[in-house]
Amino acid sequence: MNQAIRTLSVERGHDIRGFSLLAFGGAGPFCAVFMARELGMAEVIAPRHPGVFAASGLLMTDLRHTAQVAWQHPLAKVGEDDLCARIASLQADLVEELQRDGVAPADRYFRFAADMRCVGQFHQLTVPLPLPNGAGWWDPLKLATDFHAAHDKAYGHADAHVPVEFVNLRAEGFGRVPKPPAAPESKVAEGAPTPADKRRIYFDRVSGWIDSAVYRRDDLRRGHRLTGPCVVTQRDSTILVLPDQRAIVDRAGIIRIQGAKP
Repeated sequence: MNQAIRTLSVERGHDIRGFSLLAFGGAGPFCAVFMARELGMAEVIAPRHPGVFAASGLLMTDLRHTAQVAWQHPLAKVGEDDLCARIASLQADLVEELQRDGVAPADRYFRFAADMRCVGQFHQLTVPLPLPNGAGWWDPLKLATDFHAAHDKAYGHADAHVPVEFVNLRAEGFGRVPKPPAAPESKVAEGAPTPADKRRIYFDRVSGWIDSAVYRRDDLRRGHRLTGPCVVTQRDSTILVLPDQRAIVDRAGIIRIQGAKP
């Protein structure tokens, strides 16, 4: 799992020391604290209900359809009218899909992008395109700059003088789904949290068995601070705070776990 994260981040030019690791799924908050520590990540975020986090997101996320067309064309020879026509064709396909879903026109929105590469290059990068919504929207020089910036971030180098070409055009059509109201903020904590139990836990070969506090998630309030080692239990998950970590409950009831300060 650590190597998969490195593949998606470090190998793409991202410094994960400034990233948070979102721990969801029943076992997510249990594994994530070990992973974040080994990867040197900033913190672990345990949402209010990790075990049903994905299901909740599925119910609340906007509908999404995609369309794509191959279009290998040098950027220098792309005409605004031609590009507009091709984008409009993709958008028309997406409108049909959203109509079948019963999405009202006011609840639809769209995004466009192009797969681009340096002429003669094999690998390509997806670069967002501006919405064709009026005069002056099409700026090939800016698009080339955006591509070279993305190239530098992904591969560690770029040459602004190398000509660029389109490979594919992409479009996404979204239908807004009504969202439930946000959960009310939890009450501010008064004093330190009270453990519900204490348990001997074997963390690793270095730490061995340690007497650790056990908290119930429902007993925790905004501002409560937890010092590892400890465990937070709830119906859909178990959250672990390692001996060299600390945690705080934020105003939304989310638990944020970080390495202990030196």
